[in-house]
Amino acid sequence: MNKDEILYYYKVLRLNERATDGEIKKTYRKLILIWHPDKNINNKEESEKKTKEITEAFRIITEYREKFKKTKVPKSKNTKPKKTNPKPRKPRQTKSKQTKPKQTKSKQDNQKKSTKTDPNTTKVEVDKEILNFLRAFLNSYHDSK
Repeated sequence: MNKDEILYYYKVLRLNERATDGEIKKTYRKLILIWHPDKNINNKEESEKKTKEITEAFRIITEYREKFKKTKVPKSKNTKPKKTNPKPRKPRQTKSKQTKPKQTKSKQDNQKKSTKTDPNTTKVEVDKEILNFLRAFLNSYHDSK
């Protein structure tokens, strides 16, 4: 198929030869909706001819573009040259783990019991510290005025 025939099919679809695949598909769908025989009841014969011509043009253009894409040489993804002698990596240093002394079950049970019996102990201590800090802050603020 020569260039003139392909350009004719672009004209049938009312497109430029530089149109993208999305534009080709979009205009094809628009033209099919316009010239569909069910929408043109008065001119059924003409609309059928136009519809066939539009679908043929779309088919030939898409086939031509697919063929052109396959013959095109793909660009390599990795443009950087490969290193011939990469630097050797240093071995990873591991931190020594500090082990905690294991507690006996009786100590663990005592800790659980103490938290269960008085859960608000820590909260009350924190609240007192916050109140003391706020009091000191307010006193210093009032003294500065």
